[in-house]
Amino acid sequence: MSFDSLARIHDGLAWLDAVILACFLGEVYFKIRLHGWHVYTRSNMNKFDFIVTVMSLPSVVLLFHDITYKGVSFFFVFRMVRLGRFCELIWFMPHMGTLLKGIERAFKASVFIFMAFFAFTFFVSLLSCRLFRTVDAAHFGNPIKAFYSIFKIFTVEGWYDVPDAMAQGMGEVSAFFTLLFFGLVVLVGGMFGFSIVNAIFVDEMVRDNHDTTHRKLEAIQKQLDELLAERRNNP
Repeated sequence: MSFDSLARIHDGLAWLDAVILACFLGEVYFKIRLHGWHVYTRSNMNKFDFIVTVMSLPSVVLLFHDITYKGVSFFFVFRMVRLGRFCELIWFMPHMGTLLKGIERAFKASVFIFMAFFAFTFFVSLLSCRLFRTVDAAHFGNPIKAFYSIFKIFTVEGWYDVPDAMAQGMGEVSAFFTLLFFGLVVLVGGMFGFSIVNAIFVDEMVRDNHDTTHRKLEAIQKQLDELLAERRNNP
């Protein structure tokens, strides 16, 4: 089906979307009426459903009015909010609750390492801006450009493009120290820095599995100790 054919059935799809939105509104209404507002808002998922549904309401106006004025054209943006409903599908994935708890725990455990990595990136960015802003203004002309360039270099993917291009217009000694500088930046920030951040984040996410395995091993060890003690007492 081409985009032109989709345009011809646009009105029908718009009314279908309005019907679906009405179903969501009915779901919100009956949940609030059944459980009460305070109980309903205890669930983060219910809060998310309520916000997405309410933010989708302005788009219904488009069915009855042709909004062409620039001052109110922002109503078209609310159409994109409807895509948030698809997030509900993630709850059908196995062990999604455990996975989300692991992600939350990983973010809490990694917040300080993220701050340290940001501070290190900011320091290297300022230093690079100071050293190379006249050599390569496109990448290091100001601290913001330098920060973005250093972050790209930290990702290691294609990190050599920027220093190689800079080294071509330098003398041998300047080119050597420039390449050495960026090599150290990649080694410290790209390899060690990102590896440490990833290691801490992943370790916290799978800590539940480690704790469960540890508890099972302790239970098995306890049972073995009890069996050995019983065997010694009853030879």
